[in-house]
Amino acid sequence: MRMRFADPHACPDCRGVLEGEGTCPHCGLELTSVEMRALWQTLQRADQLLESAVRARDAARSAAPVAEPVTEPVAEPAAPPQPVSSRTFDLPRYPAPVRVPTPRRRISAGAVLLGLGALGMVVAAFIFLTVSWGSLGVAGRAVVLLAFTAIVGGAAAWATRRPLRGSAEALWTIFLAMAALDWFVACDQGLLGLDALSGRASTMVWAVVMVAIGTLVVAWGRAPLGLDLTTPMIVAGLAAVAGAAVAADELEAQGVNLFWSTTASVALSAGATALFVRVRQRVSVLIAGAFAVLSIAAAGTLAVIEVLQNPSARELVGGHGVPMLVVVAGLVAAGASVPRA
Repeated sequence: MRMRFADPHACPDCRGVLEGEGTCPHCGLELTSVEMRALWQTLQRADQLLESAVRARDAARSAAPVAEPVTEPVAEPAAPPQPVSSRTFDLPRYPAPVRVPTPRRRISAGAVLLGLGALGMVVAAFIFLTVSWGSLGVAGRAVVLLAFTAIVGGAAAWATRRPLRGSAEALWTIFLAMAALDWFVACDQGLLGLDALSGRASTMVWAVVMVAIGTLVVAWGRAPLGLDLTTPMIVAGLAAVAGAAVAADELEAQGVNLFWSTTASVALSAGATALFVRVRQRVSVLIAGAFAVLSIAAAGTLAVIEVLQNPSARELVGGHGVPMLVVVAGLVAAGASVPRA
């Protein structure tokens, strides 16, 4: 039987030549699907009907000179479609593609060389500053520090876009360290009037800036790298802890009761933890959350001591029982918010 429609070597759609694959190499048509099996049976039935019609035509032509009427054979009625199964489907079977296991990513030689290059740059900068720092004026020192910080930040952004995770981690670490150094050196040298800030105030400003930079870097690098940078998360978490601790120390230095200064530390660290939860920085959440838990424990201990030292009802109503009420309210609020977070 001639294969006019059901041709196993031609694609039913584009009629391109098949090359022994499960899909057509020309139009991408999947040849092993259930729909294609049903189509193959239909094409085979069409070939059978066409062959029957051709035989009837040839018989009619050969019997035309005969005077006797010739009864043309009636084509057999189309058989109902058979259920699709692998037994009636005789398209060639193609072997399933072999899946090659993806090798585990390891630290490449290029990443090691980049890390060594970054370390060498830091060592060279340190030697230059120790030798020539005294001969530079205040403006020269500021320009050198800012230029070096800007170069490292640009290199870190380039490594993040590449993406080169190891190099990005190393360069962002150097950038954050240089940014902190720039800030404290500027405060120490009195640039832009920053010497008016006290040591605690400059530390709190640094903490806010580091939390902002770390959060922005992690959020920006998540798309090109497909993961979170660890170093900026660690820096953001530690900066939040340092800011909360220094703020509590500043309040205590101004004469605020130790319990209330500790409560301020709880509020700041808990707020930072909520921020890190919202921006999905797991490492920062662990660092700030652990400090918040320790601050809550310290505040609870101070509240218990306050109650033990002033056990009478008059003293508790007079204000000594307020710390315990604050601790209880804080624990209730934490119990309601932590499961949702």
